[in-house]
Amino acid sequence: MGKILYNSVFIFFILFMFTNCVNAESSLEANSNESTLQQHELLYPKDIVYFSQDFYLAIRYNDPIDAYLDTIAKLNLDKLSGDLITQDIKLAFWINVYNSMVQSKIIFDENSFNNQNSFFKEKDIEFGGCKISLDEIEHGIIRAKSYTGNAFVNRFKLNQLDYRIHFTMNCGASSCPAIAYYKPETIQEDLSLAENVFVKSNSRYDSLSNTLYTSELFNWFKEDFKGESGIIDLMRINNVVPFDITPSIIYESYNWDLKSKNYK
Repeated sequence: MGKILYNSVFIFFILFMFTNCVNAESSLEANSNESTLQQHELLYPKDIVYFSQDFYLAIRYNDPIDAYLDTIAKLNLDKLSGDLITQDIKLAFWINVYNSMVQSKIIFDENSFNNQNSFFKEKDIEFGGCKISLDEIEHGIIRAKSYTGNAFVNRFKLNQLDYRIHFTMNCGASSCPAIAYYKPETIQEDLSLAENVFVKSNSRYDSLSNTLYTSELFNWFKEDFKGESGIIDLMRINNVVPFDITPSIIYESYNWDLKSKNYK
């Protein structure tokens, strides 16, 4: 009888200790998860657009960028969605991020630019726990194009296309527009200035042949400019082509030689 009682007490003790260990492990796991969440909360920038500015400035002035990339990798996407509430905020944030991500990829591996198809299409950017590509940021989010089955792009894409984004986005090539920082408060004026600078720097009108020579960029994104008639209207507005003239257009080849750190 005493032996049976002893065995019962021993079994009870083992069960008690096992239960405590399980509870302790659960508690530790919960605390660990809570700690991780708190760390991620601390990583979230106080002002997300100013964060994109700081990221850009760190790259421009050769400061370390690992902390910025780590923060972007762990961003709370629900918070981000709540912060990007207007078209101007979205434009400023995503243009800054795109330009900075292009430069960061070149910094870490300049030779990666040699394979441009992979450079832009590979999903090698960690963003809030998702893997995305430069193409998805440019064409899906900033150009407001739907990507079937891509929840990230369809969640963050702009409400509508603003064709002037093409004069702000630097893909690393020599013919790209120079890189600048954009902020919501002045982005409309900045976009118009970027348009004027790019159009005048990359376009010329030959009155003898009635021919407009301009960047191949306009041909690639012709639909964004509402066709050739829209391109000619743009040239008229920026005083490249007379208002009463309709010229033929020759698109000049894009220079894809690498030109990093091309800042305004």
